Amino acid sequence: MIIEDPKSFQKCTEQVLIELKDEAKKCHDAEIANYNIKNSKTNSNYQWMKTVMTKGTVSDKIAAHTVSIQDNPLCSLETIRNLVGMVKVGKKKECIAVIETLTELFLSDLLRPDQKLKAFHQRPLSMLGELSSGNAITRRKLLSVWYFEDQLKEVYTSFVLALNAAAHDTVESNKEKALSSIVNTCSLLLKQTMRIR
Repeated sequence: MIIEDPKSFQKCTEQVLIELKDEAKKCHDAEIANYNIKNSKTNSNYQWMKTVMTKGTVSDKIAAHTVSIQDNPLCSLETIRNLVGMVKVGKKKECIAVIETLTELFLSDLLRPDQKLKAFHQRPLSMLGELSSGNAITRRKLLSVWYFEDQLKEVYTSFVLALNAAAHDTVESNKEKALSSIVNTCSLLLKQTMRIR
């Protein structure tokens, strides 16, 4: 669901922000729960992929995480977090493979080239009723998407910090892969900034 944010809007109070973010998390959690229930009943590969994510070989884990994220990014926040958590300098081969995978996922599936990620408080929360036209389903969808984007922004920051750590590694191949990923993702962010201005 993509609804263009108004250019200007009144900021809401801190208390309203806290309440709406809590409501947004509940909406997002409910969407994930519905997605998981539906998949567990209709998708024969779903349980197998969940098992592979925890007990498979490194390459199988990465592949299962990738397929899960590409299937439904909005319902895969925890999977994205887990993949970012696998960027550990101590595990050389895994580190490089995960960096490559995450860079591709962020560039092709998670980041939009025409729009920066926004924190929840940067959204037009005071206009939520107007933007959703008073429709409860639309309201829940908007809150869920805004919450997802807020959390994705945090996960992306964690990824960049992990890339920074890998760029300072003593292993040359980790340094090169991390620096290459930083350049690729930063060039996308630069393009976003130039388009938005």
